[in-house]
Amino acid sequence: MLDRLQQTIADTDFFVVQSVQNEDGTVDERTVASQSGQSAFYEISQELRLFISENFIAGMGPEAKKGLAVLLYPGFYEGYKDDLGHFFRQLYHIFRYIDEAGDDEQERFVKIVRASLTNAQLLLLAYNVIAGEGRIKFSKYISDYSILHNLGFEDDELGDIERALVIERLGQSALVSRTENQDRLQANFLAREMANAHAKQELRDFLNNNGLSINYGVKWRNETLNGFGQKAK
Repeated sequence: MLDRLQQTIADTDFFVVQSVQNEDGTVDERTVASQSGQSAFYEISQELRLFISENFIAGMGPEAKKGLAVLLYPGFYEGYKDDLGHFFRQLYHIFRYIDEAGDDEQERFVKIVRASLTNAQLLLLAYNVIAGEGRIKFSKYISDYSILHNLGFEDDELGDIERALVIERLGQSALVSRTENQDRLQANFLAREMANAHAKQELRDFLNNNGLSINYGVKWRNETLNGFGQKAK
């Protein structure tokens, strides 16, 4: 099943088409660039994000932007339905098979499948189970098996919207696996996180006191800790 999934990924294409007007006034469309396989999924995910971001309206609040993302996705999906639909269906049946097998190897197989998916594929999958066909049956497996565990969000406005949509619609369990939750409770992990938080605070204070910029495009707050030096409840 994984071999068929990888073949489906390899067969996925992304084309950049340009309209060219001829001397007689007619218009032809020409393919000026193309990507296949993993690169195609990346380009599709970036086109989706651009499509949504370009439709943001000044003064639109976070909830309205979430609604816009949910509203725009189905129409975007139609343009890639042949490739993405095949990919999503195969992935759904892989997790359905793992779920129904219910043996001792279940968690190991889940990790293998999750590790084979790129960030772009996970992002497209997230949109599909929130606003597309996957919301009917696939969303259960997304939460039960933390399928989006390896999904990283862009550090921009839409990235914050996407993170909020996943957590609100699918739950935190879609992003954080049971084993990671257990690891986060380990004393040595918390000690390292607290040391990192204090070091970042020291750096921020130094920059502030010396009139230097602290705008490095990073999040100063450690999400594992509540603020600096306190465990998140």
